[in-house]
Amino acid sequence: MSLTDDLVQIRDRVLPNDPSFRRVDGALIESCIADCHRSASKGARDAFLLSAMRLLALPGNGHTRLIPNDAISVLPLRLVSAGRGVHVVGASRGEVIAVGGVPVAELEERAEVYLAGTRQRMRVIGPILLAWPAALAQLGVPSVGGATEYRVRRKDGQVPSLTLAHDDVVPASTL
Repeated sequence: MSLTDDLVQIRDRVLPNDPSFRRVDGALIESCIADCHRSASKGARDAFLLSAMRLLALPGNGHTRLIPNDAISVLPLRLVSAGRGVHVVGASRGEVIAVGGVPVAELEERAEVYLAGTRQRMRVIGPILLAWPAALAQLGVPSVGGATEYRVRRKDGQVPSLTLAHDDVVPASTL
């Protein structure tokens, strides 16, 4: 199925059948559909997915949403929300405090437009955006030389940098 076909499914099946879209401003819905259409027309999969995530998050109900895991490639980090922070699981274990110099709390605020549901639901799916290079670019995180820098606070208080090249992405579903 093409991206345009996906958009048709969203526009013709999801939007009219989900009553929560009735309380969303029609102009905002149309603007998001136009963004999806532009991305689909260009074959820009990541941009389309982000646009579709934004569109489906408009009602804020958490039931209608797009979780892109099987369709995207991410930097090889397993990030999870725990407590009030986002943490790296594995050898580089610790709390992520900044990505590309931008504090995680600020990135979480910027990401809210792509995430549906309660704050808890947003916290569960949100970390994937911090490992997805296309989402990071959309969130305003600078990439330096095709890489992203993470600042990770370890249990011992040290805050080393972890720099990952965008060429080293892996399917998100593997993490």
